[in-house]
Amino acid sequence: MRKVFLLTLIVLLSISSCKKKDSSYSLTISINNNGTVNYESGKYPEGETISLEATPESGYRFIGWDGEDLESPTDENPITIFMDSNKSIIANFVNIDNPDYSDMGFWADEIYSSIDWDLENNFSSIVEAFVKDGERHGVDVSHVLENDLKFELVEEIPGAKANAPGTCWKNRVSINYVSSTYLAEIESLKKGAYGYSNGIRYDGDVPSIFKTMWHEFGHDILNLGHTCGDGFIMNGSGGCEPGIVASGGPHSWFSNDNKRSIRYQVKILFEGVGQICYQNGCENYSGDNADDYCNAQN
Repeated sequence: MRKVFLLTLIVLLSISSCKKKDSSYSLTISINNNGTVNYESGKYPEGETISLEATPESGYRFIGWDGEDLESPTDENPITIFMDSNKSIIANFVNIDNPDYSDMGFWADEIYSSIDWDLENNFSSIVEAFVKDGERHGVDVSHVLENDLKFELVEEIPGAKANAPGTCWKNRVSINYVSSTYLAEIESLKKGAYGYSNGIRYDGDVPSIFKTMWHEFGHDILNLGHTCGDGFIMNGSGGCEPGIVASGGPHSWFSNDNKRSIRYQVKILFEGVGQICYQNGCENYSGDNADDYCNAQN
């Protein structure tokens, strides 16, 4: 009897050892707003290559993919996913006639979503976000949080909607903004903008006021001058060659086109790629109080 039991046990163990381990991974697909994806959430075999395609419903546009398991956000459609691990992907759609980018792309970013846009009463919030943005691009400007921080609405700034009178001063960060423009931009914060290039529409989910503030912080904190690069945040309000994408032109969190990608433009702003330091540095501005970060980095 004992021999029969042992033989049965050996057979059962042999069968158990022959069972294949689970060689599949989970694909989780989330959808923002009205549209569909050609695959459903579920388990797929390890090593399988999947082509995900997003299709907007009538009245909507597909603006891009993102998710913690994508190397970077992208507006490519379809995209190819290789199942070598669990994947979590988000397909983002926006209403064409009444766009609202809440909780998508730029507005889902940990740093940018933390900004309190009541700049009159909480200016430190956006300065802190700029400092954190610098940190993730390898730039430490945390000293500015100890400065005198001042945001002021004014009736008019000739030729501009904002300026940085605190440029080159290391003991203050000061931004002036035309009040009528500020109020209008706050009113339409998450509505974005769009434009056309060679007859093809492109969406801009990044608010204009964000690019203006990063432009002015580029002056005030990084001591950068105006540029004329395609899509550069530090472009001036005029004087560039025709066809150059303005700093305030529609930019997107999802774009793969560097001149329209806000992620790329912020990256080169902090890294100094193609940027210009103020002529002669800051020594002509504020003497012993000069904070010539830009020339120190170049």
